[in-house]
Amino acid sequence: MSYLKIEKSTSACNNRLIDELGHAKINLMVEDSFDDIRILARTNTQTRRLGYVKQICRFLTDEPCPRLTLIKRLEEWSERNQYHLEAHINSSGIIRPSGKSLGAKRYIDLANDLELVTDASGYLRLTKTGRILLSVERNEPSSELRPFWLSPGQRLVFVYQLLLRDRDYLLPIFKLASQYHRQPELLEHTQAALLEHFDIIKRKTVSQIIRAQASERRSTFRGWTKPVKYSEHVTIPRLHWLLDLEVLDWQAFRECKEFRPSNIGRVLIESIPNIEGHLFVNREWCQNELFRVWADGLKAPYEQWGKLSISRKRSLIKFYVSTGFSLFRTMEYPRISAYQLVLFTVIELLLVEKILAGFEDVKQALSKYSDSSHEGWIFYWSELDDDGYVLLPR
Repeated sequence: MSYLKIEKSTSACNNRLIDELGHAKINLMVEDSFDDIRILARTNTQTRRLGYVKQICRFLTDEPCPRLTLIKRLEEWSERNQYHLEAHINSSGIIRPSGKSLGAKRYIDLANDLELVTDASGYLRLTKTGRILLSVERNEPSSELRPFWLSPGQRLVFVYQLLLRDRDYLLPIFKLASQYHRQPELLEHTQAALLEHFDIIKRKTVSQIIRAQASERRSTFRGWTKPVKYSEHVTIPRLHWLLDLEVLDWQAFRECKEFRPSNIGRVLIESIPNIEGHLFVNREWCQNELFRVWADGLKAPYEQWGKLSISRKRSLIKFYVSTGFSLFRTMEYPRISAYQLVLFTVIELLLVEKILAGFEDVKQALSKYSDSSHEGWIFYWSELDDDGYVLLPR
């Protein structure tokens, strides 16, 4: 009996040690990455609905569009679909036609800042990630009937992209929503939360440039003469993005107008590395840990990529290479972005195949199985660029 107790105790200690080492590894990974500041600086209280961003991408599906034409189309679309917005979880953030078209311009700027579209000589076109946002919706026929609703794949693309582009504003607001749930309370505490977050960056970074940027940002927050009023442009749009993404609970908002983390939101807060009480992620975490955490939050059974047979891995990779070329090839030359294919494959594996994989898993498989058949491909990846290409032989 005593031997069994010792054995169980030893096993429990080993499990705790493994967990602690895992958390230490992730925290170390994030602590070593205070090499930039990521914020979307042009947000406004109006830019609350991510459904408008999705529609901007849809307008650019087939070809680039002049900026003025896109503004007009977006305003007309908003008028036609106002009743859909009124049926959404929240109807604020509407685009209304006006002389200066400020609403439409702000949403186009948001899509640009999220790197879903890009402006070249006055023409807007989709980016690689923008094409992924539309591609993961292709199996959701009901989305046409609910234009402001985001498909599961689109929610994951938006979460991923927001963490990459806006983590130093989004995560402090998200953490606040786990502590305070009424909008006035959240606005009241925004200034202090941002000051603390950027103070950590200032102390942890080894870059003098980033230290100076963090200090400048803190000076801006301290200079807010009306902290609640000024924080509205930071806090309110992000709360509503999290609501659209169902990371904040719809029932709590409908019944009590409270911003509370949903089940998947609680899992995210518990899993995102915590440094001195604040949440921090880097690109590596987003590409390899986010998808595991998202799967935990969905509470569905998933297979681990590492446990699949070689033949099944090869078959899946071959299928997604073929699918990727059908979706993302934009020129006669048989070449597509490796980053685009990897991100798309990771999301599809998770949500369609119920298989959990990260960037590194898919990159290794693309490299390993590239010459496994007469239909092989050439795979190249640059760690410096965080991209590469997949090339089919002619």
